[in-house]
Amino acid sequence: MDNLAARDHRRSAAERGEFQTATSMVTLVEVLVHPIRSGRADLARLRAIHGLRTPDAIQLATAIRNGATSFLTNDLSLPIVPGLSILTLDTL
Repeated sequence: MDNLAARDHRRSAAERGEFQTATSMVTLVEVLVHPIRSGRADLARLRAIHGLRTPDAIQLATAIRNGATSFLTNDLSLPIVPGLSILTLDTL
């Protein structure tokens, strides 16, 4: 079994409740170092503060980092993000 298949097998087993996983705050600290150093902490911040799903956080962070003032979407439930006007197709 290759690494990818093994990882998927373990994830599926955990989701089925066959075993529990646990980690400490050390893991969180280690995981956050790279995004902070690379200037990508904005993604995590958007997700945490606005309750966004990862794809939405990526899209909004990309718009903000590139100086956009508006964001066009079909998602009527997308939250208002400071500094970015959310436009929906039905309002145009």
